[in-house]
Amino acid sequence: MTIPVCSPGDGTKTLWLAPVGTTTFAAGPTTASASGVSATISVPQTAGDHHLYVVNAQGNASAASNSIVRQRWNHVDDRAAGVTCSGTWSNRTDAKGMNGSERFTSTAGNHTEYAFTGSDVRYLGMAQPNMGKVDVYLDGALAQAGIDAYAATVTKRVPLFEKTDLAAGPT
Repeated sequence: MTIPVCSPGDGTKTLWLAPVGTTTFAAGPTTASASGVSATISVPQTAGDHHLYVVNAQGNASAASNSIVRQRWNHVDDRAAGVTCSGTWSNRTDAKGMNGSERFTSTAGNHTEYAFTGSDVRYLGMAQPNMGKVDVYLDGALAQAGIDAYAATVTKRVPLFEKTDLAAGPT
């Protein structure tokens, strides 16, 4: 997800979204950067409050902005450690997919698993003309059946399932 920014209009500067108190600015899951002439900046994939900083070519950073961007969800890519896929899956490079790729299958019964600890979960997928239906299980129990990922036009990162207020603990 990207958000609009009012940039300093200076290509020698870099805009950063980072947690308050950040002093070293480097690419990572809790930070995002954009050119000092950009109109938008990506929101970091790690949950938390992020402030805008402007860093000049010498590495000097402005104070943290008073405004915050709150990322509620930790994002887990289909290629992340801990994600397991059963059956045959294909990979496709796609700049609009999370981290520039997507994994898909056309075989019924194939599934993906990911263990997490938390009280909320959201499944983002793609909706497009060649998509079918998906079932979501939590702790081995069917949480929702027949989630329809069909759409007349291609849309990426569509929230297909969300469950909040789960019992705290591993899921």
